[in-house]
Amino acid sequence: VVEAETKAMFKSNFKIMKAFSEEEDLPAPFRVAEQLKQQIADFQAKLPLVNVLCNKGMRERHWVQVSEILGTPVKPDATTALQSLLALNLEPHLEKLEEVSTCASKEYSLEKALDKMLAEWQPLELTTMPYRDTGSHIIGGVEEVQLLLDDHLVKSQTMQGSPFIKPFADRAKSWADKLTLVQDLIDIWIKVQGMWQYLEPIFGSEDIMRQMPKEGQLFKKQDGMWRENMKRVIEDVHVLAVAEIPNLLESYREQHELLELVQKGLNEYLEMKRLYFPRFFFLSNDEMLEILSETKEPTRVQPHLGKCFEGIGKLTFEGKRNTITAMVSAEGEEVSFGGDEITPSAMVEQWLLLVENNMFKSMARIMREGYASYAKTERPVWVTQNQGQVVLTVTQQMWTEDVEKALRTDGHKGLKAYAQKCSDDLDDIVKLVRGDLSKLVRKVVSPLIVMDVHARDVLMAMADSGVSKDTDFDWLAQLRYYEGEEGLDVCMISTRLPYGYEYIGLQGRLVVTPLTDRCY
Repeated sequence: VVEAETKAMFKSNFKIMKAFSEEEDLPAPFRVAEQLKQQIADFQAKLPLVNVLCNKGMRERHWVQVSEILGTPVKPDATTALQSLLALNLEPHLEKLEEVSTCASKEYSLEKALDKMLAEWQPLELTTMPYRDTGSHIIGGVEEVQLLLDDHLVKSQTMQGSPFIKPFADRAKSWADKLTLVQDLIDIWIKVQGMWQYLEPIFGSEDIMRQMPKEGQLFKKQDGMWRENMKRVIEDVHVLAVAEIPNLLESYREQHELLELVQKGLNEYLEMKRLYFPRFFFLSNDEMLEILSETKEPTRVQPHLGKCFEGIGKLTFEGKRNTITAMVSAEGEEVSFGGDEITPSAMVEQWLLLVENNMFKSMARIMREGYASYAKTERPVWVTQNQGQVVLTVTQQMWTEDVEKALRTDGHKGLKAYAQKCSDDLDDIVKLVRGDLSKLVRKVVSPLIVMDVHARDVLMAMADSGVSKDTDFDWLAQLRYYEGEEGLDVCMISTRLPYGYEYIGLQGRLVVTPLTDRCY
């Protein structure tokens, strides 16, 4: 400031001298201006000393150094005049004094940087909010805190590496340690909060607590620690105040360890359930926990059945005990369990395994019933009286038997005759579908037409290629259904596999090709 004012004064005086020199009748003012010019020049020569002596960064330790350089005590105060300091013959020591001043300036800038960082943290608060109906709180977004942390951690580390930090080394280290504490605290806090929010509704279920007592006790301990910490935090949500809470970081680290044990136990528990009932592998952890946390309400399984079973959309529950008597596809087709009843227990995986077994048993039963009634009923009528999967499977089984019977009886001639019969059967089904059918029956008939068209085309192709025996390759390469010792078998060439009896509901069929035949 002094240097700038001196320069401004010199410029103003120069203009005045120029004006006075142009007026011959003003010699006295001109001489005054010349004297002022000389005084300004003399003062400018002492400006380096003025800058040293008036440096705002000069502290008592620096004046001690100045005193040692000059060999005489120098300790200015508010009443000390600049002229008295300039009269100490400082010019020979200017270089050393400038070194002291430069060091003071560097230290002053570091001190101010520390003060500025502290000032920026003073008003900063954590956002807290009640969490659902738990009676506790959580912290909200910490983006602002994290942004400031990232910036100040870098500044703090840089500052500690400065050669001029020595006078404030303890303060700078203390501040850096506090920033590191806040960073560690926020990192572990967010992790614990996320795990607590995930596990709290799970272990809020009495069913889960009963099934996992060890993990339940560990979570209960952590939950108590969390609630106690949040009570202390919301008393003063300023970040620096929170960082001063005793043992807060250690508490969250302990909570994290507890929650890791709980999470590990929970995963092992779910894995055990999946191994007992493998169809649970189709469900996510959250979906499984939703089922397991409501074992007293077996109907809560309904929304997840479609992921466990290909064709079951829901189960039929009856009575106060929620007895299961049938399965229903997503399209609304019902398959009774044939008088068998399943009473759900607290172990969901156990009664779902019974549902699976009853599904296999019921499908085998209605397949046999459908096969027995096929020969006794007109085909168009039979189609409307049976479930879609029965219609498709028994039709394939009857087609296989009739083709082999025709080949064994009349060879190539018998094959051509049966091909014509398949064409006539197809015409009957087409007439049926043009009539007034319910939505469910129409969904049964549509894939049957696809299969009948395929069956007719296969027979016509075989007839054209001269197939005359049931051992010809063109016949063996077809997908064939046979009644085996333990139920239906599905064959293609030399491969023979048992029919799975998995209920698939009313699914459509794409146009059948050799590739889709193999996939199916």
